[in-house]
Amino acid sequence: MKTLVKEMHRAGIEVIVEFYFDGSEIQTYVLGALRYWVREFHLDGIHITGRAPLELIAQDPYLKRTKIIAQYYPQDIDRSGHLSTFNDNFLVDMRKFLKGDEGMLERVMFHVQDRQGGIWPIHYMADVRGFSLQDMVSYDIKHNEANGEDNRDGSDYNYSWNCGAEGVSRKKGVLNLRKKQIKNALLLLFLSQGIPCIVAGDEFGQSRKGNNNAYCQDNEISWIDWKLSHKNEELLKFVQKLIAFRKAHRAFCAKEAPRLMDFKGYGKPDISYHGVNVWQPRTEHWRRQLGVLYFGKYNEDQSIYVLYNMHWESHKFDLPHPETNQKWHVVIDTTQETGFLPLPLPVGAAISMPPRSIKILVSQEAFNLVKVTKVPKRKKLLTIEDGNKKS
Repeated sequence: MKTLVKEMHRAGIEVIVEFYFDGSEIQTYVLGALRYWVREFHLDGIHITGRAPLELIAQDPYLKRTKIIAQYYPQDIDRSGHLSTFNDNFLVDMRKFLKGDEGMLERVMFHVQDRQGGIWPIHYMADVRGFSLQDMVSYDIKHNEANGEDNRDGSDYNYSWNCGAEGVSRKKGVLNLRKKQIKNALLLLFLSQGIPCIVAGDEFGQSRKGNNNAYCQDNEISWIDWKLSHKNEELLKFVQKLIAFRKAHRAFCAKEAPRLMDFKGYGKPDISYHGVNVWQPRTEHWRRQLGVLYFGKYNEDQSIYVLYNMHWESHKFDLPHPETNQKWHVVIDTTQETGFLPLPLPVGAAISMPPRSIKILVSQEAFNLVKVTKVPKRKKLLTIEDGNKKS
């Protein structure tokens, strides 16, 4: 174990170990056990499940520099920066929104800016206990027959949608919709405040064949198929670029929790919510459209506008005014095969959102605008404008 931790640290990977307590242990035993593992094995964090004296653990001076993860914490706990939550709240709400359930906009708005007052939430769209990301868009129900319990084990509540066909499919329309829904799910995850978490293999479409309780499967159901990293290289590249995009824009991982107000007098709130009409968020139960504006001045960055349309019909969204001498440009569009556009696409005062799609727009100076210019005694020449420069 010590060698494993050393090698993981050498590779720049932190090690967090899960501990289970049933509540019958005395408090000194729990603290002693956790301190021992942190001291002897140099763990970076501990994930506590079951029942444990969380308030005592969170306030223990010896564990103050250790990441502590639990499902929930008492309301009056000291909310220090080393505490995180790990539960299914984000997964359930965002999966419902993803598949188009009614009445989810207020929950989505909560998760987009949720920071829980000093406690960092860990968000995920898939977990080892349940469907993989690929299975989430491929199966309506669990398929645990291989576990030998007549499909009675595992949760019956997966909040999944198979996109029109159960399990493996060769239908092009179904496959394309599944690819788009996976990109949508990843954007919901990485554009929300908190700490994004993905299961190994989900970055290139690993399937567990609909098994949502694969703890007993030591075979191809639970093994990672590394060949998929080449077969689904497009998805892998999308995840890599998305991680880089999140790191490049502090609005999605700011040190301070968003306040949803213009507390510095810049003219717009740090984060604001919109509907198909700007400055008019509508949360009726039948609506599935949302716009989120991240005002750039609060993070010394570009302004970013994220558009969500989880309806099965297209909708036209009005756009807020960009900064002076700037235009909105589309940089990510989940209806596109690669997700990321090769060049930012400038747009006007409104934009059409296809069914079940997410787009990310950034506000920046007009560039890469191609137009036809007449040159005397020569054929028409394409020129590219970059500010006031021409080439």
